[in-house]
Amino acid sequence: MSLPISCPDPRDARVAEGGVRVLVAASVRLYRDGIALGLERTPGVGVVGVACDAGEVLAAVRSGAADVVLLDVSMGGALPLVQGICRAYRELRVVAFAVDDDHEDAVMACVEAGVAGWVGRDGSLDDLVRAVLSAARGELVCSARVAALLSRRVAALTHNGRGASPPVQLTPRESEIAMLITRGLSNKHIARTLSVQLATVKNHVHNILEKLNVNTRGEAGALLRETELQESGPRG
Repeated sequence: MSLPISCPDPRDARVAEGGVRVLVAASVRLYRDGIALGLERTPGVGVVGVACDAGEVLAAVRSGAADVVLLDVSMGGALPLVQGICRAYRELRVVAFAVDDDHEDAVMACVEAGVAGWVGRDGSLDDLVRAVLSAARGELVCSARVAALLSRRVAALTHNGRGASPPVQLTPRESEIAMLITRGLSNKHIARTLSVQLATVKNHVHNILEKLNVNTRGEAGALLRETELQESGPRG
């Protein structure tokens, strides 16, 4: 059971003094309560509530109480939630924590979802505070490893040509899996969604990467999304 979401008036004294209003979201109570307690003791930061699932996050976000959502990416439906928040609330910033920054796909999925900052699994409370304050200022703080991943990603997109169409047509099953990749689903989630073996999904993903001439699922997702946008054309 989570702590009740508290959405105080923005004129709260702590917030009125220029503090950043933070909503802490995590499915594990120990994480969210511990982080909230640590942030409450940090000058310049005010915790306006905690949430344990997407429904509670959205309820708090709609109230307009928070400037930054600090979100545990291991929480169910975290990345689709980030995408929805970033589309509907452009002034709100989402900082992801517990990101597995040793894996490029995990980092790129966060970037593509729209996070304004992230902290790895080995991050400290100081790292969380720095990421929150930077996001509130419109800045991005990331590790040297993540910076290298982003650099490689930009190079890959440039090499493939911005908005270039996939060089080879995908099979119906590959297209189905590719669509789920663009939504940020892992191989395990795709296997469960399609009721197929994990090994089958891995084989299809390997073929998709080869056909699109990219190295990672993150690159494939970005290329497919850009291609879809180009093919759909402007609306109006």
